[in-house]
Amino acid sequence: MMTKAISLREARAGDLSAAYALFRRSIYDYLFRVGFVDEAAARNPPVESSWKRQGRWITHLWGTAAENWVAEDAGGGLVGWALSVLRDGHLELSMFFVEPGVQSGGIGRALLARAFPDGRARGKSIVATQDERALSLYLRSGVHHRTTSLDVKLVAGPVVPATDLVFERLAPGPAAVSAIGALEREVLGFRRDEDIGFLLGMRPAFLARRGGRPAGYAFGIQPNPPDADDFEPTAGPMAALDPADIPALIDHVTREGPEGQGFFVTVPMANRVALDHLLRARGGRLDPFYLMILCSDDAARFDRCIHTSPSFIL
Repeated sequence: MMTKAISLREARAGDLSAAYALFRRSIYDYLFRVGFVDEAAARNPPVESSWKRQGRWITHLWGTAAENWVAEDAGGGLVGWALSVLRDGHLELSMFFVEPGVQSGGIGRALLARAFPDGRARGKSIVATQDERALSLYLRSGVHHRTTSLDVKLVAGPVVPATDLVFERLAPGPAAVSAIGALEREVLGFRRDEDIGFLLGMRPAFLARRGGRPAGYAFGIQPNPPDADDFEPTAGPMAALDPADIPALIDHVTREGPEGQGFFVTVPMANRVALDHLLRARGGRLDPFYLMILCSDDAARFDRCIHTSPSFIL
């Protein structure tokens, strides 16, 4: 049971900085517990430098949230944060973090009930870490395990996709959002026009056609801003109507990126074609940080997509 000294309320605009800092403390505490960072890093996680890389994403999600709740202590300090987004009838939990010193005290359960309620949408999903305490709550919230996803590192360079697909660079705007949205409805089971419009303003996007008809899409490498933390750039999402076309999408993004630039893509293990291509043909290197994809149904076809990265949403 949550202590009476903790209260929950809907987030306000002025909570954004404190909520982000809480997220960083919580994720670094988890990384310390699983051996990815040392205690010094967990006690003093990067906030300002990581904000330079992630801040636009966080601001976008904050501004388009369906539910956005915080928990605060008696002194008004934030000790919990949960945020979900609603896209085309699909509810996704994007943020769920509790201050390390007060975890396992009922705060997370109370936040989850407000930010990720039953009956709010046709479908629900979570991109989850392997934190057993959070997973225990998630698996009681109407979702189940669909696949586990891996980060794979590649290096951009002059590869030639072996394909009959014709690639078109997309300009930001309603036509690009509509084209990608139609493909996502087929692959994921829902559109996410708000996020696609946002991504089109940040990273290169390509539409793949066969016989003049859209067959897939891919978002390319987004360079990190100066003075950001030392994480590699990322690419994605990508999706194809035919799983056999995923390697061509990956190769096109690799070819279009700055030569020699390392970058990561986040790949569902259900996408065997992508993983085989990445590891056998392209010499991809696995990162040891894995994610679990939890969904309320089996509509999403994870054998023909690559996730958005960073993994705040599918």
